[in-house]
Amino acid sequence: MRTGLFSICDPSSGALSAGFAEDAALIQHAESLGFEEAWVGEQPLNQGEATPAHFSMVSQLATRTTRIRLGSMALASPWRDPIAVANDVARLDILCGGRLDFAFGKSRSFPAQSKNSGAAAAATRARTLETLSFVQRLLSEERVTFAGRFHNADCVRLEQRPIQTPIPTYVASSDLNVLRFAAQHECGVMAEPLFALNDLAEVMRLFRELSPRGSCGLVAMRFFHIGATHDQAVEEAANMLALRFERALAKAAPTQPVWMPWFKLGRLIADSLIGTVEDIRAKIYDIERRVAPTSVILAPVSGDFAKRKADLALFAREIRPAMAVAA
Repeated sequence: MRTGLFSICDPSSGALSAGFAEDAALIQHAESLGFEEAWVGEQPLNQGEATPAHFSMVSQLATRTTRIRLGSMALASPWRDPIAVANDVARLDILCGGRLDFAFGKSRSFPAQSKNSGAAAAATRARTLETLSFVQRLLSEERVTFAGRFHNADCVRLEQRPIQTPIPTYVASSDLNVLRFAAQHECGVMAEPLFALNDLAEVMRLFRELSPRGSCGLVAMRFFHIGATHDQAVEEAANMLALRFERALAKAAPTQPVWMPWFKLGRLIADSLIGTVEDIRAKIYDIERRVAPTSVILAPVSGDFAKRKADLALFAREIRPAMAVAA
């Protein structure tokens, strides 16, 4: 089981350049500690904002790291041009020396973006799957002719070929049809930090029944915070996650009513890697037993850079050696 870091660039926390500088330094620190993966996301402030651009940040990290794998997290695929996405992915894989992973998502929590892009919200699943299929073909075939419901192309080839064939690809979805597609196309599953562990266990049971041996497996992201005591860690994390949780709830409630029974802050903290060193060891063991992830990715909740850095070092020293690491 690999370990990694999730860094989400949140414009609400201050200047983008300063926030990215901290994120980049933390990812470099994680690489020096022996972590195998770093995933990058971006937090829109409201439903009407433009689609986040993960690729620009990943391209910067490609020049600042040498070993750690770099992932672009939950690309909002219904609103993207597949040819542009495939070209960007191929270039990034070259820039980072064949260390790129990426994930696709439907992003149905952002209906305003569907409206602004001209992509009907009702077609997001179909559009996502078609986009992913088109991108995968562009990345693996020399020339592609494609006739779909949303996209068409005649004998298209990429400007440059990626180093990896295939590039590890994940879907950030629990939708059964998306999981079936992912299994058939040798994609893995990505579980974002908000996703309930009980539901994830069932999702992975279904996915593994459908999936061939070539699947990328599961990337399980969990919020992460270490405290001197269990109660201290929970209280600190609750205070730091409250605003982020409220924003996520406001976006999800209108479009994902099925989530509401488990969309609770207490449940979120219980499913996260929050507590003492001993608590987190036990939680990782439980996660491994219940969902057998390929990677566990830490999403630090503290806004203090020194605290995030210290927690990663403590994890590397006291928790990671006990984990079964599988490359």
